[in-house]
Formats: sequence, structure tokens, C-alpha cells
Amino acid sequence: MADNPAMLTWLVIIGVCSLTQTLVLLGALTVVWRRMKAAEARIHAMEREILAPALARVELTLRDLQDAADRLRRADETIREWMNRGADLLSLATGRAQSQLRPVLGLAKGIRAAARAWTRGRTPTGGARVTPMPIRTKEGDHAHVWTK
Repeated sequence: MADNPAMLTWLVIIGVCSLTQTLVLLGALTVVWRRMKAAEARIHAMEREILAPALARVELTLRDLQDAADRLRRADETIREWMNRGADLLSLATGRAQSQLRPVLGLAKGIRAAARAWTRGRTPTGGARVTPMPIRTKEGDHAHVWTK
């Protein structure tokens, strides 16, 4: 086998090609590694210079929004308490006014019922109709006699 120079030449050519291929791959890996490290450094720099301040502003804004929401919630609770207290006071005042005005309202309803019965010609108890009947007196004046 060693006597064949052609085979030895091909083995040397294959070995040189394999060595060249390995060196090219190592060179390409080195270039890719360096570019990856440079890109990683740029990403970290962007994170420090751009993202970190933006995230800090976003966090500050979120805290401000949370504080505003808490204040609004407290104001809403306070307003609800005032409204409930006002409704309770109004209910109490309405009840007291009704209890004090009930006799006056009853009297007014009675007077209204009597007036209605009078204008319709009926008694408040629903009795017979009473109508005035005009008659002439001796003096010529008109007088009214109530008849059933």
C-alpha cells in the first residue's frame, strides 16, 4: 500500500483539505464569537442607556396611577358614606315631618272630602242627595229650601 504513490498523494491532499476545512471553521467560529460578544455588549449598553430609564419612568408612572386610584377609591368611599348619612338624615327628617304633619294632612283631607260632598250634593256618609229649591217669599226675595 505504501508503494502506491498515487494513493499517498490523495491521502495527503485529503489531509490538507481536512486541515484547511478545520482551520476555516475555527476562523468562522472565532468571527461569529467576536460578533456575538459585540452584539451582546451593544444589547447591554442599550439596556443601560435606553431600557433602564424607560422602565424607571414606567414604574414611576404606575406608582402614580396606583396612588391616584387609591385616592379616588378613598374619595368614592367618603362620598358614599356622606350620601348614606344624608339619606339616613333625610329619611329621619321625612318620618318626623310626616308624623308631625299627619294631623294637618288628615284635617285637610277631611275638609276636601266635605267640600267635594257639598259640591256634589251628597253627604259625606253617602246619604240622600240634598238640593236647594228656590221659592218666593212674600217680599219677593228668593229663598232656598233644602229638600231631600
